[in-house]
Amino acid sequence: MLRSLSLLVLLCGSLMQPRFLLAAEPVVVITSFSSEVSRFVQQQLAQHRPELDLRFINKKTAAVLTHLEKNLYPRPDLVIMSAPDAFDWLSQQGQLRKLSQHARLAYTPFAYSGYGLMLNQTYLQQHQLSPPQHWEDLLRPEYRGHIAMSTPSRSGTTHVMVETLLQEKGWHEGWAYLLTLSGNLSTITARSFGVRQGVINQRFGLGLTIDFFAFTARYQHPQIGFVYPSPSAFLPVSAGLVKGGAQPEAAEQLIRYLLSPTGQKMLLAPQLSRFPVEEQVLAGQPDHLLNQYQNNIGQTLDYDSRLAVRRYQLVNALFDELITLRLDFMQQSWASLQQIRKQLQQQPDPELSALYQVIEEDLLSVPFAEIRLGETELLQSFAQVLPGAQLAAGQQREMDEWRQWSREQQDRINHLIASLQHQLGGASRGSF
Repeated sequence: MLRSLSLLVLLCGSLMQPRFLLAAEPVVVITSFSSEVSRFVQQQLAQHRPELDLRFINKKTAAVLTHLEKNLYPRPDLVIMSAPDAFDWLSQQGQLRKLSQHARLAYTPFAYSGYGLMLNQTYLQQHQLSPPQHWEDLLRPEYRGHIAMSTPSRSGTTHVMVETLLQEKGWHEGWAYLLTLSGNLSTITARSFGVRQGVINQRFGLGLTIDFFAFTARYQHPQIGFVYPSPSAFLPVSAGLVKGGAQPEAAEQLIRYLLSPTGQKMLLAPQLSRFPVEEQVLAGQPDHLLNQYQNNIGQTLDYDSRLAVRRYQLVNALFDELITLRLDFMQQSWASLQQIRKQLQQQPDPELSALYQVIEEDLLSVPFAEIRLGETELLQSFAQVLPGAQLAAGQQREMDEWRQWSREQQDRINHLIASLQHQLGGASRGSF
C-alpha cells in the first residue's frame, strides 16, 4: 500500500512539472532555407530560447509544398520560406492557421528580401563585361554563356523572378523575354543554391537569384555583388503555422521570437542578411551592408501573388517544357541566328531578312495563349510534375499537346535555319 502511494505521489509530481520539460518532441520546422542557415538559427535559439528544441527539414520550395499537400511524415509545426506565392498557395489549400484571430494573413512576415542579379566582379573583369543594370541588358550578345538561373519548378525564388517578368512585361512579351534569355544562359541549375555557388566559383559571372545569397557570400568573397534591375520584386519572408502540428504553442513562440527585438536583430547577422520588418533595427546600424544596398533599390513591382498562385503550377510546367528541357536547342538556335544576323548586316538581302524574322518570331512563340488563363478549371488541374506521378487528365492532355507542338517547332526551325544558312553560304549550325 505504501509503495503504491509512493508511486502515485511520484506520478502526480511528474504531471505537475512545467509543460516544456514534458515536451520530448521538438518543434518540426520545414523550410526552403539551406541547412547552414537552419543551423545558425538553431544555435541562436539555443542561446536565447533554450526551451525551444527545433528540428529542421530542409527542402526545395516545391518539395515543401508537396510534403504538406501529401501529408508526409513528420507533420511539421511550422513552415518558413521566402516565396509569398507559395504561402498563398498553402493558404488556399487550408494547410495553415493564423497566429491570431485578428491576423490578416494565414502566415506571418518577419523579414524582406529582394530579387535580382548576383554577380562576380572578378569574373566580369576577366571577360571584359560591365555589370548589367536592367533586365534588357541580359539579352545582349556579349553576355551569352555567362548567365545562370534555376528552374521555377524546383526553386520558389526562381518562380518569383519568372512571375515578376511575366507580370511586368505581360504574358506574351514576358515569355518572349525568357525565351530570348535562354539563348544566353550557361546552364539551368537543379536548385537556386547552385546559382549562388556557381557565381562564387566563377562557373559563370551572373545569376538570377535572391539578394541574401549575395549578401551572405560577400563577407567571405568581397568580389561578390548584387544588382536590383528595374523593376525588381521586394517581398516578405514568412513563417506559417501548420495545421495538425504536434507542437502548436511552441511553434507560435518561435514566430514571436522572430518578431521580437532579439529575433529581428538576428536577421542582420552575416549568416542571414535579411531586411527586418522592423525598419528601426536596420536604421540603428547605418554602416551595415544591407543599408548600402537598400539605397540602390529602384522601382519595385507591385507583385500580384493572387495571380501568381492561380497559374503557379502551369507557369512552372510551361517553363520546363519550353526552356529547361530544350535548353540545348534554344542555345544553338539563338547562336545560329546571331551568326545569321551578322551575315545579313554584311550581305543585306530583303528576302532572307524576312525569312530570318519568321524564324525569330517562331522561336519566341508559346503553345499557351494568354486568353486561356481564364480557364480556371484547367489551371486548377495543374499540379507539380513529379517523376512517376499520375497527372490529372486535363494537365496530361495539355502537356501532350505542348510536347507535340515543341517537336514540330524544333523540326521547323532547324529546317529553316539550315536553309537560310545554305543560302547565305553554308554557315554551320551555331555552337554554344
